[in-house]
Amino acid sequence: MPDERPPGAARLALVVDGDTPVGRLVCRRLAAAGTTLAVTGRSARRCALLCRHLHDRYGNRALPYLVLPDAPASLRRVLTEVTGELGGIDAVVDLAYAPGRPHPLGAALRALPADHCRRIVLVAPPGAVTAGPQDEPLPADTNVVTPGPGASARRVAAAVLMLLGPDAAGLHGQRIEVTGCAEPAPGYVRPRGRGPGR
Repeated sequence: MPDERPPGAARLALVVDGDTPVGRLVCRRLAAAGTTLAVTGRSARRCALLCRHLHDRYGNRALPYLVLPDAPASLRRVLTEVTGELGGIDAVVDLAYAPGRPHPLGAALRALPADHCRRIVLVAPPGAVTAGPQDEPLPADTNVVTPGPGASARRVAAAVLMLLGPDAAGLHGQRIEVTGCAEPAPGYVRPRGRGPGR
């Protein structure tokens, strides 16, 4: 059967905290592109329901993994299981990134073979300082997204997906803040366009 994924689409992606609003949007878009997904969540039930929905709607493989907060060892175990069972990971999206603390997958991702994990996108909490002297060096090909004022889940997911896409192949070490649209001033009336002869 021919490969029907768009050029540059990941074959296998690990999405950490995929049962969050941003995570669900990212998972749906990746699944629609034909990506096999390994999805971790803090609720076994929500994560399993999401993976079943992705499989039923898009027909691709989506496997749930329970990872509790502040349990870095379990996240590293999931990475080992996923690479052992499914093969090389092309992309990692971590929606539980905590700047200023050692990244639980940092050393494990750096230890993967060169043909594994082409893209890593970390999503920091709103208002987080995304770089500091105590930060552990992140693996190559890592970009960080931070939700700014007014940023919706849809806009944050769009930034993540852009960084995973083929047009972002040369972007590494970028730190992107996503903001919402500026609201017009009170009393502002949008001008209507005038056509010829009016």
